[in-house]
Parts: sequence; structure tokens; C-alpha cells
Amino acid sequence: MRFYAALSLLWVGIAQADVSVPSPDYDVKTDIAETCSACHGLRYLDLAQGYDTPQEWSHLIASMVTLSPARDEAVSRYLATNHPHKPSKAPTLVPGSTNIVID
Repeated sequence: MRFYAALSLLWVGIAQADVSVPSPDYDVKTDIAETCSACHGLRYLDLAQGYDTPQEWSHLIASMVTLSPARDEAVSRYLATNHPHKPSKAPTLVPGSTNIVID
């Protein structure tokens, strides 16, 4: 009886395993292209100010989509390496109160 109980616990553990862990032939660029373009174009990567660390990219990604920890790590590392912070794209902060009209 104990054997079957242990076997059933093993099966439950396997069934709950993270099936979205990247395989050895995982292509992070393809993952980014498919996942990101589901909601917006990839041109945003070139237009955005970018980030220097995987942690900063991970924080931004988490505001848009939920990835497995392994995918998040791979995507965040790729983006930090290939789309770092671009100072020229950073917003200009204006001190004091300001009224802005966008047409």
C-alpha cells in the first residue's frame, strides 16, 4: 500500500512540473517575437528607453505577461544584453506643475 501511495505522490509531482521550461533547442528570439507581438509590435524594443539589467526587464515584463521563471530569466537576460538603456530615449522631467496638451 505504501508503494502505491509513494507512486501516486511521485505522479502528482511530475504532473505539476513546469512544462514551460525552455528545452535545449529553445530560441529566445523566437519566443520574444511570438510573445511580445501578440499584443504590440517588436518596434517598441527599438523605441523604448531600454534597461541595463535583467531584473529591470523582468519587472517590466511582469506588468504585461506571466512567464515561467526559466523563460523570464532567458528573455530578461537577452533583452538586457541586446536592448540596454538608451539615455537619448529617456523622458525629460520638468520641475513644478505643468499643463500638457496632446493633440
